[in-house]
Amino acid sequence: MKAIRNWLLVLFYAIILRFLTFGPMKTIMIILICALLAGCTQQREQLHIYDFIKGETNTDYYRKYIYTNDSIETIVYLLQQSTALKGSWWEFSTMWLNGDSLPINSGVERYDEQNNVQIIRQSYYEQIGPESVLEIKGSFDSTAIRPILNKTQTFIFNFKSIVDSTITLKIKADVSAKFINEINVADASEKLLEIMSYESTYIDFSDTRRDTTFATSTRKVFSKVKGLIYFEVKSNNETLTYKLVE
Repeated sequence: MKAIRNWLLVLFYAIILRFLTFGPMKTIMIILICALLAGCTQQREQLHIYDFIKGETNTDYYRKYIYTNDSIETIVYLLQQSTALKGSWWEFSTMWLNGDSLPINSGVERYDEQNNVQIIRQSYYEQIGPESVLEIKGSFDSTAIRPILNKTQTFIFNFKSIVDSTITLKIKADVSAKFINEINVADASEKLLEIMSYESTYIDFSDTRRDTTFATSTRKVFSKVKGLIYFEVKSNNETLTYKLVE
């Protein structure tokens, strides 16, 4: 309705302009019309992060992502469930499995219409047998609500190993999001969501082993129709790109 009202105003000014002679008054009217037109072009549909994460397709099943090169093929699976909450929030529960269908990590995140994020839970899983794992829940500030659209926010997670009680993990993640037009998709004009995360992982040993640190980065790309369509993991100058198997 706002867009229609603005265009009616433009039409009104254009009609008035026809009856004005050249001079200061007409110059002022031209400036007013140009300003109004500029305002109309800015009346774009607001894009919400949660619309891209949940997509429009059914996600109540495990989705398959595959990385391939000349010598290796790696498969992971994602189960994502979304729930609408009060106050314009959406909650997303995710579970990642490896190729043997064992859990790798899981989490719960919430996003609102102002594109704020609140991380509710983060876990990774330690394998203790051929078909057995233990969930390691991370500790962090679960009350923090932060805007990540076109901004970088830092999240810190701490994990205590169960299999090896001498190991403590601290993960510092710098996360940001933006809307992009990707050139390597079927429709280059389609707007996509990109979420970038730069992670520094600190491994602290309480025994005589030397503490260590390594860096990784993750790039996730979401379509408003399909949700997560591919993601990239970069470490030690090597990039692995996992694509959705449809």
